[in-house]
Amino acid sequence: MPTSPTGNRRPGEAGLSLIELVIVLALIGILGVVALPRVATTLDQDRLNYTARRVVGAVRLPRSEAITRGEKVNLDFDLRFGLIRLSGPEGWSKKIRIEEPARIDTVLVRHKGEKRTKNKGRLEFRPDGRVSEAAVYLRDGEKRLTLHVEPLTGRVEVLEGVVRYAFGR
Repeated sequence: MPTSPTGNRRPGEAGLSLIELVIVLALIGILGVVALPRVATTLDQDRLNYTARRVVGAVRLPRSEAITRGEKVNLDFDLRFGLIRLSGPEGWSKKIRIEEPARIDTVLVRHKGEKRTKNKGRLEFRPDGRVSEAAVYLRDGEKRLTLHVEPLTGRVEVLEGVVRYAFGR
């Protein structure tokens, strides 16, 4: 492109001036400042939802195993180590690790005469498809989800926030 002897563009030629470039960069910066908190919030929610999906999957598997094998299957939660362990009477087992920062905060299980412990919980799956009623509380920072396990169907309902149940008292 031809230039004038001083190296500047000739009047009327296309190009950006310094002020136009500064305005465009300022607009991009403002959009970044507005969008960044939303992206961070979305990422936090995604981590919590990912953990919820893993726990829901962990609850579905032993129910299916109990029905298929025709025998009781247990699902044990060890909150200190972030582990979920499936086990059956023949000695088989499978472990699932829940990764930080999203974690299982509390597991409340409705059993007759069972002692409640802070760091452990056990769901029992029967061959007829029934399961111990339970509430699993997940946390990632300030964000929380409650997973409610239905006793007759084994269905897991994911609820926003902390939902209190009468059997948790």
